[in-house]
Amino acid sequence: MKEWSAELLAPAGGLSTLKAAIHAGCDAVYIGGSKFGARAYAENAGEDDLRSGISYAHLAGKKVYLTINTLLKEEELEKQLVPYLMPYYQEGLDAVIVQDLGVFSMIRSFFPDLPIHASTQMTVTGPEGASFLEKMGASRVVTARELSLKEIREIRDHCKIEIESFVHGALCYSYSGQCLLSSLIGGRSGNRGRCAQPCRLPYEVLSKEGKVLGKEAYYLSTKDMNTLRILPEIVRSGVYSLKIEGRMKKPEYTAGVVSIYRKYLDYFLTYGKEGYQVDPKDQKILFDLFNRNGFHESYYETHNGKHMITIKKPDFRERNERLFAEMKEKYLEQKLRVPISGNASFGLDFESCLTVTDGVHYASVMGPVCQEAKKQPLSREEIKKRFEKTGDTPFEFQELTVETFGNVFLPHGVLNQMRRDALNRLEEEILRDFKRDQVHKTKESKAKLEEEKKFPKHDYACLIRDYKQAEGILSFIKQSDPKKLLVYVDSPMVLVTGEEKLKLKELLFELKKEKVKVFLALPYVYRQEAKRKLQPLVNEFEEVFDGYLIRNLEELAYFSKVSSRRMILDAGLYTFNRRSVEFFKRSFSNISMVTLPYELNEGELHKLEGKDRELIVYGHPVVMVSANCIMKTTDQCDHQRQNFYLKDRKNSRFPVSCVCDYCYNVMYNSLPLSLLEDQERIGKLKLGSLRAEFLFEGKEEVVRIMQAIEKGTSLEMNQRTRGHFKRGVE
Repeated sequence: MKEWSAELLAPAGGLSTLKAAIHAGCDAVYIGGSKFGARAYAENAGEDDLRSGISYAHLAGKKVYLTINTLLKEEELEKQLVPYLMPYYQEGLDAVIVQDLGVFSMIRSFFPDLPIHASTQMTVTGPEGASFLEKMGASRVVTARELSLKEIREIRDHCKIEIESFVHGALCYSYSGQCLLSSLIGGRSGNRGRCAQPCRLPYEVLSKEGKVLGKEAYYLSTKDMNTLRILPEIVRSGVYSLKIEGRMKKPEYTAGVVSIYRKYLDYFLTYGKEGYQVDPKDQKILFDLFNRNGFHESYYETHNGKHMITIKKPDFRERNERLFAEMKEKYLEQKLRVPISGNASFGLDFESCLTVTDGVHYASVMGPVCQEAKKQPLSREEIKKRFEKTGDTPFEFQELTVETFGNVFLPHGVLNQMRRDALNRLEEEILRDFKRDQVHKTKESKAKLEEEKKFPKHDYACLIRDYKQAEGILSFIKQSDPKKLLVYVDSPMVLVTGEEKLKLKELLFELKKEKVKVFLALPYVYRQEAKRKLQPLVNEFEEVFDGYLIRNLEELAYFSKVSSRRMILDAGLYTFNRRSVEFFKRSFSNISMVTLPYELNEGELHKLEGKDRELIVYGHPVVMVSANCIMKTTDQCDHQRQNFYLKDRKNSRFPVSCVCDYCYNVMYNSLPLSLLEDQERIGKLKLGSLRAEFLFEGKEEVVRIMQAIEKGTSLEMNQRTRGHFKRGVE
């Protein structure tokens, strides 16, 4: 049998859950502090509790990872992050989980020996993205939850970085980090840890013409994952850290789930796959702890499916109070007991001595020379009884040797003090291995970024998704300066054959002839299917495209290796702060521009202004990208691209596109974003370019919108949203 190793990683909302998870058998815990965690509404530990939790875990031989997995604004990053992290770093924090590459850069600079785990919100889907993060200094990558076992094996085969993947708990409908639905509907941003979970609400599915394709149901609400049956396959695929979701859950839930997974992980690691079988009674325990209309086994062995969705309103049955009481008694009320041994000696001619050890660390205390007993001397049994009263300390004697020489006597208070001092010193010795005295900040690179003049400039840009929109752009440039324009061609447009391909090439060459810069907008998610279909076409259209609009780390790492063409980062590669921009541009010399995020307000945008920044001022923002398919869920998938709507309880209609070429759904905001009435204020931002993104707009509408952007004029619209330009996010 091949030897495997794996870590069982448990969630903790607070100190009580951390302790319960440790007692139940986890190897490590991930927990949020008072700031910057993706679960702002969880219990979350304050500084004293979190420092106490780190020490508690280390005494138990476990690890603690701190979640700093949100996007940080400029002032938060530069003024708050380091002092916030410092006490936990000094306490011996084992790692941080990070989404924001500005945060990544800051921690690498100020805390160079602190391991960084790249969060699942980075949407790492393949070896290129994982290798890039490994090269930048990440010690672990938390994969996108949508990956198959085959895709995880590919990462393992090409990278040395540790792989962490979710094995149990709630599952976002969207690729984590690629969802703005809660943010744009109600201002509660998932990227800032405040998701209101609108995906758990009912929706109706309508055709473009308004025909009901699916009656009101819970099409975006996923069941919880439960991978107990395939746990050996997950470990064998290369996953080192098995992550349980649930920082918002009760301690009893966490303890119960951890105990079950501990049982089966130990069986596999000890005996191998042979004979591995899950007892239905244990599945029943997991079901009773929490479920949403049952479980599924995530995406490990299936790309998507109706079986993963609750469809009907989740049936949260009455809690199994007997089970929760059992978990409480067994794990929450348990005390940490670190096994130790010791020896003590007492005599009339030398100082008393007590030495204790956990097998690695030692601590000794000296007591006074014993008095000669006038009546009843201290017996070895009485001394041993005194010393074994370890009380509220984390220690428990497994073996204790006591020697006495002569008729010795010491007051009981002296014995008690010797015990307290010895155990306190032992605890200090154990924790000293983890604690850090000071930060050794590395010297930050002062290398000058590439000169901006190296790259051709454009003043405005547009993204097109069909031929009518392309024709609109051709009409527009006949009455404007085409050299100021950049056109992004959405990648599904190039996935055509025969006469359509010839027509597309002819159209693109016509744009090129007019001196318009043309970029290929790559897929929102770049997985094996996208690579297989798109890469040959990229080569075929190479002479047409001046560069690429990059939408994820996988594309960024891959295309920077195979092409020297310009790259512009889209809004989904978040640049919430200047450090994140600098991190990208120092890492990839052919990045000419970055697209500013949707979630920053006017004042925050001012702090990021620059001629290498582009701002989307018109379009339906993408609010969700999902590997699951609504057409498949409604039993209407014909493997053909189609557009439809999701209607919510307030009658808002959200456009959805089935991008069957890559097998993902893209959901757009119900209202178009339009900042065209704010162009005077936007002009003060000193940006390089303004962009319009077209969805269903026709030829005339494209011309009208582009003229408004070019001339800096407002545009009358029936309904629109200004997004976060005024309000921002918390």
